[in-house]
Amino acid sequence: MTNENTALLITILIGLALIVIGIFLFSRYNKLIRSGINAEGTIIGFETSSGEDGITYFPKVSYTTIQNEQIIKKYVVGYNTQLYKIGDTVPVLYDAADNSIFIIADKRTKFTGPTFFIIGTVIISYVIAQHFFHIFPLEQP
Repeated sequence: MTNENTALLITILIGLALIVIGIFLFSRYNKLIRSGINAEGTIIGFETSSGEDGITYFPKVSYTTIQNEQIIKKYVVGYNTQLYKIGDTVPVLYDAADNSIFIIADKRTKFTGPTFFIIGTVIISYVIAQHFFHIFPLEQP
């Protein structure tokens, strides 16, 4: 396998991973919108992850269930900026069957899954177009 083919394969796998993540996030969002329980959450801190794109901030959210159980959990979606401040109140939807599964039910959450899906699809489309049709030149003469 040539270096170019290896790079194309890795890029396709990245695109597929983004599509799978997008489907997972969107299905979780839809499930919780249909059958989740509303709660008021509070941002109590952040966990961070460093990578090539900089720092990603994962909000830590505290909320109380209808059984009066306090849940403190890191949100599965991270952001490149701190969209929230410690102490901010956020709307939470959590799963009645598993209180620790939740989403922050704001406008951004609605589009997170589809955004991952679209980016993955664009990456795979680009790779296919480049490999078969050489539409987008990789190197300039």
